[in-house]
Amino acid sequence: MDALLGIDIGTGSTKGVLTDAGGTVLATEPVHHSMDLPRPGWAEFDAEAVWWREICQISAALVARLPQYAVL
Repeated sequence: MDALLGIDIGTGSTKGVLTDAGGTVLATEPVHHSMDLPRPGWAEFDAEAVWWREICQISAALVARLPQYAVL
């Protein structure tokens, strides 16, 4: 069976989702990261510093949870 991997990198976390070809959610995995608050009302983080590490972490967790799926 095939699954599609989606990744959303947000200010406070990176989230991964596996769906089947029809769009049914099979599993999700969040990884929270810290953010800088340089002034009131501002929130930012260094995406280049976290994106690859978190994508690898999320992918490994989702694949381990659903080993019967081939992730595309």
